[in-house]
Amino acid sequence: MLESSFQKHGTGKRCPDPPAAELQTFTTSLIEQGYADVTVRAKVKLVMSFVEWLKRNRLAVTDIAEPLVETFRKRKHRMRKGD
Repeated sequence: MLESSFQKHGTGKRCPDPPAAELQTFTTSLIEQGYADVTVRAKVKLVMSFVEWLKRNRLAVTDIAEPLVETFRKRKHRMRKGD
């Protein structure tokens, strides 16, 4: 679903945020699994951070692979550690 929501920056189209429906589905799933509210908020915030990072780096959902996620994770860890 999210794949159709992102475009490469080179196409001239802005990469939109994930549609509210996808975020709502994700959030509902976390709640149904019994995650605490604070955890749900943290996970949604992490997803939004990842989306922003993808946009800043002009990447599309089709570019996502484990090494790319690991790069984001390491960058996020460095930023949090330095705060």
